Amino acid sequence: MSPTEGLRESMNTHNGDKQRERSPVSRALQICAALADADEPLRLVDIAERTGFLASTASRTLNELAAGGWVHRDGKGRYFFGPALVKLAHATRLRHESFAELARPAIQDLADRTGLMTNVQTLEAEGSRVLAVARARRYAVVHDFNGELVPAHRAAGGVVQVAALPPARQQSYLDQARRDGGREACEEFARQLEQAARMGTATLAGKVESLLTATAAPVLTPDGQCHGAIAIVGLAHEFVGATLEEGTHAVREAAAAVSRTLSSSGTKPVAADG
Repeated sequence: MSPTEGLRESMNTHNGDKQRERSPVSRALQICAALADADEPLRLVDIAERTGFLASTASRTLNELAAGGWVHRDGKGRYFFGPALVKLAHATRLRHESFAELARPAIQDLADRTGLMTNVQTLEAEGSRVLAVARARRYAVVHDFNGELVPAHRAAGGVVQVAALPPARQQSYLDQARRDGGREACEEFARQLEQAARMGTATLAGKVESLLTATAAPVLTPDGQCHGAIAIVGLAHEFVGATLEEGTHAVREAAAAVSRTLSSSGTKPVAADG
């Protein structure tokens, strides 16, 4: 046996050992993550390349996923999410709870650093939902809106999320602002959206509670879509000058940290096969 053949045999043995070490659940989740990251349906060879699996491993796992309705294979041999995963993706409560738990360490750290209230929000058809809250002790008696739905034009988190939408999808939220406060409210909201799109953050004063001001930044998915927002909330005098700049920087950092967490999809291959 030549040195090259010996090396190849050694590598194949190592890869086979690594393959046996990984559980079927781990392989299935890695394939689902690869499909989620893709812009279009993937063929077997694409999935094997993205996950680092042998083609036989990927094929066997895909067949098992297809049998359960988790993935679907079309007539051209391309794979995409099946009905079971589509149903799971529309489980709003599950999405909200998962996102809130992923963001909780970041908003707690943000509250500790700023001495303010903080929250994580996600956009719904009727406004921005506050999913989880953290706060400094001195804000313990202030209403935190945890679990509540706030009109998007009244929440800094709502503004940054709507600003990330295509213009056609912004219209329903602009209409809501018009119904709520007339033409002036709609025009003000439109200006806020333009500024948020340009600056990457939004600051609103007295929109929900007259004494409170909030600054928010968007949480982005790996493909650049807005998944939610992180906000800091406090008394108006804490959002001026250098204090506002520091708070804006801190909320940007927190949103970026949660964005990185969302980006940790686990699709990067481990060794040559997993």
